[in-house]
Amino acid sequence: MGHDRARAAYRRAVAVELRTQGYSYDEIAETLEYKDRSGAWRAVMKALGDRQVTAVDRMRIVEFAEASDDHRSAWKQAQRGDFKAIDRVLHSMDTRMRILGMT
Repeated sequence: MGHDRARAAYRRAVAVELRTQGYSYDEIAETLEYKDRSGAWRAVMKALGDRQVTAVDRMRIVEFAEASDDHRSAWKQAQRGDFKAIDRVLHSMDTRMRILGMT
C-alpha cells in the first residue's frame, strides 16, 4: 500500500517536471503510462494542489505566463465582440485564479 502511494507521488512529481519542460498532457500520459491525457492532467493538478514537489513553483509560473499570454492575445479580439476570444479571455482568467489558489 505504501509502495503504491510512493509510486503515485513520484509519477506526479515527474508529471509536473515534464509539464514544466513543455510536454503536452498527451506526451506525459504516454511517458508515464497514464490511461489518457486526463490522468496526466489530474496528476499535475493534484501535485499543484498538494504542493508536493519542488517543481510546483516553476510549473505555476509557466502555466500563469501561458494563461497571461493567451489572455493578451485574445483581448483585442474580445473587445471587438469575438465570442470565441471572449471565451478564451474568461478561461485564461479562470486558469490564473486557479493557479493562484483563488478558486
